[in-house]
Amino acid sequence: MQDKEKIRLQELAHKYLNGTITSVEQQEFDNWFEEVNDEPLTVFSSGPVTEQEHKTQIFNKITETLQSNKKKTKRFWSTGLAAASVFLCFGIAAYVHFHKSPEARLAINKMKDPIQPGGQKAYLTLANGKRIVLTNAANGKLAEESGVQVSKTAEGELIYTITGNSKSQSSLAFNTIETPRGGQYQIRLPDGTQVWLNSASSLKYPISFESQPTRRVMLQGEAYFEVTKNKKVPFIVDIKDKQEVKVLGTHFNIMAYSDEPMLETTLMEGSVEVSHNNHKNILKPGQQSSIQPGGEMHILDNIDLNSVIAWKNGKIFFEGQDIRSIMRQISRWYNVEVEYHGNIPKRSFTGAISRDASLSELLEILKLSKVHFRIENRTIIVTP
Repeated sequence: MQDKEKIRLQELAHKYLNGTITSVEQQEFDNWFEEVNDEPLTVFSSGPVTEQEHKTQIFNKITETLQSNKKKTKRFWSTGLAAASVFLCFGIAAYVHFHKSPEARLAINKMKDPIQPGGQKAYLTLANGKRIVLTNAANGKLAEESGVQVSKTAEGELIYTITGNSKSQSSLAFNTIETPRGGQYQIRLPDGTQVWLNSASSLKYPISFESQPTRRVMLQGEAYFEVTKNKKVPFIVDIKDKQEVKVLGTHFNIMAYSDEPMLETTLMEGSVEVSHNNHKNILKPGQQSSIQPGGEMHILDNIDLNSVIAWKNGKIFFEGQDIRSIMRQISRWYNVEVEYHGNIPKRSFTGAISRDASLSELLEILKLSKVHFRIENRTIIVTP
């Protein structure tokens, strides 16, 4: 891109963010994007000066545009995102605005039987080995073991309530809740701790913590915890052979998928002690421990907490991620396989969309960066 052209585009982007762009200038800017340039465009302004402030301004502009479109159509996410979207690319404050062409909309409509997003799906395995499909189970009491009642609420939450003497056998009795790919679920443990379980995850826990020196649970996959405070009985999350997280009462997220290169623990409030290979670190709110593929544990500051728990809040969010990382997230939520054909461009993506969006809607957005997709049964084939 020549300097003169870059200056002009920066001027147009600045006008868009400030709401002063004309319809003619908007078309000029759209035409630039339709060429799908690989070079990111840095936007300078007299207002926001930090990357986070740039992001806030840009995402506020998305919300404003989407709310405007929401008044015109009931299909908020599909039509709204088809009308406007904004991305920050390659790790800098870059701006891209687009209006989908009729051909792009037609491509979505031509996709037969679009794969729908996941939902409230989980399986509960009791101490006696009985397996309950929570998706189909009726609301109310599901089981009672060793003085502890297990019930399901109308909101789809699993709740444990102590109804009698649970001290004798319950410490040896464990339940396991599992979410399949395309599933998520919420559970309230016997001590009142609330856990949100992401797709393709499992949590094993005793049905009662009575007379126990610790409240220990075992996690695979990803979960967000809001732990009930109890200074005398610490809450411990055990990630098999990888990490142990010890807390007294706090809010945090653990991402420990076996197919992800890093294991991440992110603290929202309170404090946690993270142990790995005989090394211990105390996290403060806004920090994240990241165990690298080589086994080193790094502590990162100033983490964007909203992006970490976007999945819990009903959003698919990716920030500075490559296509393979994004597709792993998509694979888990939409319960699909992914294959790569050809030399896939190495690019970083940042964006957000509702977890209620269909798979085809999400893929149409990703296509805008010269990555293409086709769906065969439940397999996504990614091509240059």
